Amino acid sequence: MRVRLAWLFTVAALTAPSHAADVPASASASMTPLSLTVIGRNTFMLRDPLTLTFRDGAPSITVPAGFVTELGSIPKNLRWWDGKTDPSMAPAVLHDFLYWYQPCSQDEADAVMYHAMGVLGATHPKASSAFQAVNNAGSTAFKKNGERRRSGEVRTFTAAYSEVVVQSPNFDVSETLESALRKAQSGAGLVQREFASPAVKLTCARLLYQCKACVDHVTRKKTPKTRVAKGT
Repeated sequence: MRVRLAWLFTVAALTAPSHAADVPASASASMTPLSLTVIGRNTFMLRDPLTLTFRDGAPSITVPAGFVTELGSIPKNLRWWDGKTDPSMAPAVLHDFLYWYQPCSQDEADAVMYHAMGVLGATHPKASSAFQAVNNAGSTAFKKNGERRRSGEVRTFTAAYSEVVVQSPNFDVSETLESALRKAQSGAGLVQREFASPAVKLTCARLLYQCKACVDHVTRKKTPKTRVAKGT
């Protein structure tokens, strides 16, 4: 069954969450508006930085402008968007960035997505369900991304090339992530080095720690199943 999430785009000014309390993320964080340029049927470029900011001063998480994504870190049966660049895609863009740049673990990246969904008003049950589905299915994508990064692949356009894409797009509807990256590489349009601040790791770890549903699921998944002996 296709999973769809109902989104509300409001941010409440409440108090910061405590450990494992699952207080709505909108109580302690906010996100900048999402600005995407479609460069293919399922491929997007971030025009402006996308930042998840915390009211208590914790290190923010920023997806750099020029980041290119096909949102492959989200299983297809969980995708709640229809290809339009609407605000509800922001947590998926943030998640794809964390799965590609990999400044934190898969579990932590999934917890960041959970909190980002809350910032945009998703209910705790829906955010928890999304976390569990992505956490169960994401290990392969996370591993493959790591391998492709180590092989030298880059998925972020330079500022100059991004401007060209926005002002004079030369992409068509059949453009793929791979072909878009090849065009950028041939035009010297890829950054030399993709870098995420080490402070992001601290924030990722904290957000996983603060999500009781996330911690419980990860613990259950990693707990070895005991075999019941016959006759007992």
